Amino acid sequence: MEIKLASHEHSMGYHCLDDETDDKWCEKCTEKICGAAYACVRCELWLHELCAKAIQYLPREITHPLHSHHHLMLDWSGPFAPFTCDLCLKISSGTNYTCCRCAFDLDLVCAFASSDDHVARKKRQRSNADRKQAMQHYCHIHPLVVYKYSNEGEHDYNCR
Repeated sequence: MEIKLASHEHSMGYHCLDDETDDKWCEKCTEKICGAAYACVRCELWLHELCAKAIQYLPREITHPLHSHHHLMLDWSGPFAPFTCDLCLKISSGTNYTCCRCAFDLDLVCAFASSDDHVARKKRQRSNADRKQAMQHYCHIHPLVVYKYSNEGEHDYNCR
């Protein structure tokens, strides 16, 4: 049994690993593999069965309207590589799309949201801009504006 990921050039064969003797680690979640897995032996790429199926149909690269001058590449760095989505400003980790030329990252929700979703979000951001709290800090020349930056509703100040 094989699986073909849209984001990998070779087919990946199905393997069942024993916890005692096999020492393979998942490239997506970075956890040790025990049990069902898919592997590209040629590239030494191992994925848990569920991790492989979670990214099976994700394209290797996309072009996004918010960052159309560069392609965004699929990144499965795992849960230990946190990033801030440049569209929704939420801190996330795991699979995302990133620009290899500049520091631009999108979480999967924002990467595949429709154009209408982006327009609606920009309108909400503009209407909320007047209500944003600002402060002047003695160590920075520009006013700092409060913005939401995580799923937990945490807030921070940032320079526009």
